[in-house]
Amino acid sequence: MTQRRSQEIRQNFLQRLHAELSGIENPNERQMKKIALLKVFAKELEFNLFFDKEEVKTLIQELANY
Repeated sequence: MTQRRSQEIRQNFLQRLHAELSGIENPNERQMKKIALLKVFAKELEFNLFFDKEEVKTLIQELANY
């Protein structure tokens, strides 16, 4: 996979995460929503032929730190 395409996919997930979490003020609710989203993202990436398991793990960790 090209580095550019990988960055585009990363940006897409970050944008999705931001869009979903930006309106949630309650920290507990925000955390629960974030965990649910990360599970969905991990499942999507699991079936993405362009990412291997290590890349998926790295990206999910990156998103978890958002």
